[in-house]
Amino acid sequence: MSNYYEEQVQATPVGTQTTVARRSARWTSPGCILAGLTGLSSGIIGLIVIVRNGIDGTLDTPTTSILGTNQSAIAGIVLFLGGLLLMLAAASEASRPVAGGVGVVMIILGVLGAAATDTLRADVGIDRAAGWLIAIIGAIALVSAMLPARLAVHRDVAVQRDTIPPTV
Repeated sequence: MSNYYEEQVQATPVGTQTTVARRSARWTSPGCILAGLTGLSSGIIGLIVIVRNGIDGTLDTPTTSILGTNQSAIAGIVLFLGGLLLMLAAASEASRPVAGGVGVVMIILGVLGAAATDTLRADVGIDRAAGWLIAIIGAIALVSAMLPARLAVHRDVAVQRDTIPPTV
């Protein structure tokens, strides 16, 4: 949020006139909000998968079922890291393109996971639905990076006139 303050005092024949102008500007970004919520949900899903499966052994087994998808710790790590990056990207309007990059990577990984052969998906420890879940989260992140931000500007102007009493 930026603030601007200006005060002008002018002498007039009947006294003084003081003009005060205040302006404040604030960015609002639905894209940052959407990226933050998407990152939070992705991070929570990934964390649940990691906690349930553990990372002390192989990352492709066991798998756990969450939101109707079977996922291994590898998918949980991808979702958790993607969610963490999305939450960081949502912190500032300037870092919102990072959400677009994360979205593109997640779309590619999700489509590859959904289109892979059964043997490859078994090696990674995901099912077709888990690949589509990752791709959908990536698509939402990409859309959040493309939503426009809005600049709201508020301006107040106050004029005060001080008159000199007439002399007799």
